[in-house]
Amino acid sequence: AREGGRKWSADYLIGKQLTGARLGILGMGRIGQKIAKIAKSLGMVIHYHNRSKLAEKKADGAIKKEGEVIAVIELNGVIVETSSELSNLTNPFIISPQSIKQNFEELKKISPKAIIFSINSPGGTVSASKTLYDVIKNYKKNNIDTKILIHTDELLASGGYWVATAADGIYASYGSITGSIGVKGPDWFYYDKPKTLSTGIFGNRIETENGIKVFSKTAGESKDIFNPFRKPTLNELEHLQNMVNEIYSDFIRIVSKERKIETKILEEDIGALIFTSNQASTLN
Repeated sequence: AREGGRKWSADYLIGKQLTGARLGILGMGRIGQKIAKIAKSLGMVIHYHNRSKLAEKKADGAIKKEGEVIAVIELNGVIVETSSELSNLTNPFIISPQSIKQNFEELKKISPKAIIFSINSPGGTVSASKTLYDVIKNYKKNNIDTKILIHTDELLASGGYWVATAADGIYASYGSITGSIGVKGPDWFYYDKPKTLSTGIFGNRIETENGIKVFSKTAGESKDIFNPFRKPTLNELEHLQNMVNEIYSDFIRIVSKERKIETKILEEDIGALIFTSNQASTLN
């Protein structure tokens, strides 16, 4: 449950048509339905509360059961060390280990059957990623009856994936990106033989005799992928092409099936061009 925008509170649940420990999912939207699917795979039966009536198909399996609680925590952004109050007030797209620690303290009051983190993060600092990993591991150690699961529907990379390894299971939606298991140090910009330095309303400007050189230190093959200061390797280009080809094949297959258009026509005649509504209607 969420109170005051971002603060989690077990007490908030009491009296909201659900009493004591009788809790399931509040709201069966896109995330709620994913949570229900994961929870049912654990052998749980879910109680849900939704503002509007669900279609029977969506409500299937989401039925009352005493004493079982699923907690859901949504995390979006970069993982950095900061106070929970500061991160909530200044930037909602910061994942603070201290905030998660407070969430866990609140959740102890209701002893959830499972905690599902819905994370979308490109990673963060080494210190904060390791701290959040430790926070989750310590909670698991002291609450052995609670399952901790990680779900992403967009991005779970670098420090975000490091954190996810502390959980009992990791789930990724179709099309999400994960990995980037490596470390990147700060870039060092070297101005080779500066000639002039000037300041203006658009910032500082520097001219050098031999240009600007960038020195980057990384660990992990292709950790600095998309670095604009170096050429991509053939292996990197092939890997990226395979990624887009995989999704493109699924896209073509679905359009062909649903719109009754041959795949050869989609690939060779229609392609990835854009069309007006009249043109699209002509092409069916």
